[in-house]
Amino acid sequence: MNLNSYSTDRRERTRQRLLAAARSEFAQRGFDATAVADITAAADLGTGTFYLHFEDKKALLHEIIDNGLAAIREGVERIVRDVPPGARLTAAVGAFLARAYAQRELFTVLFLRGNIEVLARARSSVGEGIQAILEAEASAGIELAMDPRLAGRMIGGILNQAALWWSDHDEPGPDEVIEQVLRLLRSGLPAPLFEGMPGR
Repeated sequence: MNLNSYSTDRRERTRQRLLAAARSEFAQRGFDATAVADITAAADLGTGTFYLHFEDKKALLHEIIDNGLAAIREGVERIVRDVPPGARLTAAVGAFLARAYAQRELFTVLFLRGNIEVLARARSSVGEGIQAILEAEASAGIELAMDPRLAGRMIGGILNQAALWWSDHDEPGPDEVIEQVLRLLRSGLPAPLFEGMPGR
């Protein structure tokens, strides 16, 4: 066995233990209330080991968020890549929410316990992903009748809020939430909600 390879593998396993422990602790306690010692205790590692892998708690938080969102986005892009025009947004919504449900802890950390900088980056990431899909649909000849940048941010906001629902609720599960989000995007809110609008 190559000793360098063994050392690299062991280091990576330790890093992953710290990331998993931190994600759990941040979700349960909140970022500010979680100490480095809490993370290393949950990972069954010494406190000094933490600083061999991360500069500080904030760097660890950023890696959790960046890695988690990148994995979700790559998974969504992989699915949407093989979907024909006109069906990409539906596929993206389903893929995103299914993955968000599987990573509920990530969204708890992100939206309930994260800081403004991390939250802004995450919102931009989801919105930009939807924008790219809308622009691809427009390039395929589908008339959007909306600004893809604005629509991307608005749809991204809906998706983020739907994912946040699972921080406090087990039900409904992903299939029903996906259906409700798609119904809202396809048909909008019921007309009676707007009958009292001025000028109507």
